Amino acid sequence: MKSFIKFFIEVFKSIYLLSLFNSGYSQESDFYSMENINFNSFEDRPIIKNIVENKTVRIIYLVPSDSIEKTDYTRGLQNTARHIQIWYYQQLGKTFALHDPIVEVYKTPHEGTWYSTNSNGNLFGQFWNNILVDGFALTGAQFNDPNSIFAFYIDAHPICGQCGGCGTSGVLAIGANDLRGIADQSWVTICPGETYEFKPCRFVGGLGHELGHAFGLPHPSGCESSDVDCDYSSIMWTGFYDYPNCYFSQTEKQSLLKNPFIQYDISDTDELFNCDKLLDNVTASIDNLRTDQNQIVFNYPNPFANSTTFYLNIQSKVRVSLAVYDLLGRKRVSLLDDELLAGKYSIPWDSGDLGVNIYIYKYCIGNKTVSKLAVKTR
Repeated sequence: MKSFIKFFIEVFKSIYLLSLFNSGYSQESDFYSMENINFNSFEDRPIIKNIVENKTVRIIYLVPSDSIEKTDYTRGLQNTARHIQIWYYQQLGKTFALHDPIVEVYKTPHEGTWYSTNSNGNLFGQFWNNILVDGFALTGAQFNDPNSIFAFYIDAHPICGQCGGCGTSGVLAIGANDLRGIADQSWVTICPGETYEFKPCRFVGGLGHELGHAFGLPHPSGCESSDVDCDYSSIMWTGFYDYPNCYFSQTEKQSLLKNPFIQYDISDTDELFNCDKLLDNVTASIDNLRTDQNQIVFNYPNPFANSTTFYLNIQSKVRVSLAVYDLLGRKRVSLLDDELLAGKYSIPWDSGDLGVNIYIYKYCIGNKTVSKLAVKTR
């Protein structure tokens, strides 16, 4: 009964996503961070690992329509995410999982200045609100998503008085100065008189701070009112300026360890590398996060025009089934129903005369059943 209810929850989510695609976002978006991957060999493509019930932190790099992807930002974000993941583990003995690819890159439908100038709420929240308008539409994100924490970085600047870095309820959004910072570039002045000079480590700490808010942590008690008891060295207040030489308080640790996203162990990757040299370090493989679960990867391309391929990573002998359904719950095709040995598998699907729509593919690995979305476009 529970799996039946979860299945139809996905159906209703699909109807919402379909409305976004029909409004033009399927043509506006450009998820192109995977372009250079060789999909002819499954061994060459990234594998989603370390996903327990699909709970991951997703790093989303938004590129305004009048800008281009900067490879230093993409690489810097990868290492920023890995660094703060390891730091969380050192603080808590557990950490969060990262999505694969670690950084997802989307082209947005608006120019950079739109995010600070388009009227949307009060001045402080306007930049944040506009980022989420496009970020949610492009990725299907939502507040308090049970499976994903969404960390949006955008190559655009707020104006003075707007929040250039905010996080809450499973979502955070950060402006271009942090992208510049992790790439060891100079700070762009936002408010008159600013003369900031920061090292990249400060911006890794900034991600840790906003992730804390996304995980539900508030600022430390008394800090917003400048009480003498304020814990200034906590990463949740001003401690992130001195990252990695900061910490979570005991109260903050107790709260985080109850969070369903903080449940991962790290093997062979628990040493922090130099966060002031993010571009000089090779991103550690997320395969190093331990998991004993069989995992399906995903279908690529997605969205797709006529055909797509499903990729599976099976870690032990198990019964596997894979089928595609329409939004009314009717099975349109069964792609697999067999016992598989450990290994990596690719399963092509030619959608034939099925119409443009959002479809739900449901896979069963052993006694675990999961439903996900596959989008057929024109």
